[in-house]
Amino acid sequence: MPRTTAQAHLERRGALYYWRRRWPKRPAHIQNENFFRKGFLLFPLRTDVLRNAKVVARRLSGFTDLAFAACAERTMAIPAQDMETLVTALCRFQIEAADLARELAPTRSFEAATYEESCADAALATLRQAIFLRDREMARRPLRAAAERLGVDLDEADEDYPRLALRALEAMVEAGEENMRRDHGRTAGSQRYLQAALAGTRDAPTAAATAPAQGVPPEHGRPAIDLVAGMSALGLGATPQAPVCTSSRTHEPDTDSRPAERPAKAQPRDTARAPSCAAREKDTSHQPAPQRATGPAICDVADEYIEARCQGYRSFRRNEQPHAAAGASWAKNSSGNVKSTKKLLIKALPVSRLGDVTDEMMSAAWSLIQRLPRSYGDKPGESRSLQDIADEADAMDAHNENLTRNRLEKQGASPGKIEYHVNIGRVPRVRAATVYRHMQDFQRICKFAVAKGYLGSNIMEEHIWEKREYERRELLQEDNKREVWFDDLPRLFRTPVFQEELEEKGDPLFWAPLISVHSGMRSEEVLQLATEDIRDVAGIPCFVLSRGAGQSLKSLAARRTIPVHQNLIDLGLLELVALREHDGEPRLFPWLERSKAKKTFTEIFSKRFKDYRKRQKVYKENMDFHALRTTFNQGLVHTSCADTARRYLMGHVEHDVGITSYTPDGFAISDLLERVNAIEIDISMIRHPFETGAAAEVTQLDAHRRTQRSA
Repeated sequence: MPRTTAQAHLERRGALYYWRRRWPKRPAHIQNENFFRKGFLLFPLRTDVLRNAKVVARRLSGFTDLAFAACAERTMAIPAQDMETLVTALCRFQIEAADLARELAPTRSFEAATYEESCADAALATLRQAIFLRDREMARRPLRAAAERLGVDLDEADEDYPRLALRALEAMVEAGEENMRRDHGRTAGSQRYLQAALAGTRDAPTAAATAPAQGVPPEHGRPAIDLVAGMSALGLGATPQAPVCTSSRTHEPDTDSRPAERPAKAQPRDTARAPSCAAREKDTSHQPAPQRATGPAICDVADEYIEARCQGYRSFRRNEQPHAAAGASWAKNSSGNVKSTKKLLIKALPVSRLGDVTDEMMSAAWSLIQRLPRSYGDKPGESRSLQDIADEADAMDAHNENLTRNRLEKQGASPGKIEYHVNIGRVPRVRAATVYRHMQDFQRICKFAVAKGYLGSNIMEEHIWEKREYERRELLQEDNKREVWFDDLPRLFRTPVFQEELEEKGDPLFWAPLISVHSGMRSEEVLQLATEDIRDVAGIPCFVLSRGAGQSLKSLAARRTIPVHQNLIDLGLLELVALREHDGEPRLFPWLERSKAKKTFTEIFSKRFKDYRKRQKVYKENMDFHALRTTFNQGLVHTSCADTARRYLMGHVEHDVGITSYTPDGFAISDLLERVNAIEIDISMIRHPFETGAAAEVTQLDAHRRTQRSA
C-alpha cells in the first residue's frame, strides 16, 4: 500500500519514491486508446531521499500542468488555424469564381443586369436572415466543398462546428457584397491597376494632391497625383479655376493651397438660420469631434433646402427670384415629405456629414429602407435603429411562415392553400412608390448641395431608380389600386347620416361624398366650395371652380365648370346654397376647420369620414373618399364620354392640340350636363335633408333591416 506524503503527486512505495498523477478528461484529438489504458501516470523517481524526491516531483507536476493545459486548449477537431483557413478560402473561392464568370461572360442587357442584381440582393438577404436566425444549414455544402478542395478533414459532429458554420455565413455575405461592388466597377481595395500605373510615374505633385479612393492614405514614398496638372498634361482642357473634387462622391475644400478656389458656402437668403443640427448634436454627444470635416451635416443641408423652398426658391440659380406664393404652397403640400426623408436618411446612413457618404453606404441605406415594415414610423418615440426594425420584420416573417406551414400541413392542406396563407401572413413592407418618393426628395437635396458647392457631384445620380426599374418594382408588389364605389354605394347610403334627420342641414359628412361622386371633384375642391361657386351658367346650375380667397387648385387644368347633377338638385343642394346666403355665410361648409399641419380641410375631414365608415361597417382599405372621384371617372367611361370631355370634367391636363388651341372656350355647358346626368346613381334610399319625415319618400334603414331579416 503506497504511503502518501505532504506533497501532491508524491508517494512512497517500498524503499523508493514515485510520482503519480491522474489523467484529466481525454482530449478529443488524441485517439490512442492504449495511451489511456490506465487512469493515471506513474513514474519511479529512483531515490529514497525525500528532499530529492520532492524536487523532481515538483518539476514533473509543473511539466504536466503545462501539458494538460495545452491539451485543454486543443480540444476540437477543427483547430483555430484550420477554421481560419477554411473561412478565408471559402470567401476567396466565391470572389475568384465571380471574377472569372464576369470576365468570360458576354455582353448583357440592362434588364438582365438588374435582374441578376436583384437575385444577388435576394441571396444576400437570405444569408443575413440565416445569420439572424442562427440557421447554419446554408453553410454546410459550401464548407464541404472548401474543405475538399483544401484537403482538410471536416468533422461536422464536432462541438465547434457551429462556430465555423456561422463564420462561413458571414464570409459568404462579405464575398457577396464584394462581388456586387465589383459588378459596378468598384473595389474595396486600393485599385490594383491604378496603383501599378502610378508606380511608374516620375513627376511629383505641384499643388493640392488627392488621396487614393476609399480614403486610404498614399503609400509611403509614393507621390499622389494633382488632377489639374494631370488633366492639363493629357490635354483634357482642365482649367486652374475649376474646383478639385477629391473623390467621385465627396467634395472637400483644399486646405493646403489656393484658398480662393474653394466654393464659397452660400448663406441662407433673407432669414437667419436656426442652430445647426451639428451644433445641437455637439451639446449632447460625448464623441470626440472628427479631425477633418467633409462638408456640412446632412440635416443642415436638408434644413437649408427646406427653408429655401419655403421662401419660393426652386432652381437655386445665382440670380433666381423667389416666388412667395409658390413657396407657401410647397411648404403646405411638400415640406412634410422632405422632412420625413431627412429623418429617414439620417437614421439609415452611418455617417452624419453629406461629404462622407459613399456609394456603398448609399446602396446599403436604400436596401435597408426597402426591408422596413410599412408601419415602421407609427410608433411614437421609437428608439430602435432601422436595422433592428428590419431584422425584426424578417424574423417575424420567418416565424409566421413556420407556424403557418406546420399548422396547415398537420391539417392536410394543399400546397396552394399553404402558399396563399404564407403570403398573406407576411409583414407588409414599404411600397416601391414610397421608396421612390424618398429617393426623389433626397436627390433634390443633393442637387441643392451641388448648386451650393457642398458636393462636387450628385451622389444620388446612380442610385435613384430609372422609370423602367420603378415600374418593374411596382409590378412585382401586391396591388393597392383604388376600387370604385358603384356596388358599395347602396350600403353607404343606408347608414344613419343618409337615413336620419340631420341636425345641421349642411353636414359635410352627408353632402361631400354626394357632391364628389356626382361631379368628380377632389376632396379639397368640395370642402372649400363657396356659395358663389354654385351659380347658373347659361341657365344651368354649375360648380365654377377657380382660385378664390382662401381657395387653392392643384393645377391650371383644375379651373373648370361642372354642371350640377340632377340628383344633387333633387336632394336640395340649391336650397342649402340659399340657406347659407340667407345666413350670411360665404362658404358651403362654414364650420369646417383647417388642419394645423397642412392647413387643409381634407386632412381632418378624411379622418372623420374614415372613422364613420369603420363604425358603420362599410370600410374597405382601397375604397376611400378619393375613390368617389374615381367612381365618377369610371362612370364617364362606361357612358362612352369622349376622352377630351372626360379630362375636362375631371380637371386633368389636356394634350390634344385640337382642344387646347382650337377650342379656347371649352365645351358647351348643355353637352357637359348631358354627360354628367348620364351617370346613373340610385339615391332613392337617401332622406331629403329639407323635407319632414312624412314627406320624405325613402327606403328607411329600419324597414330595410326588417326586410333583410325576413328574407
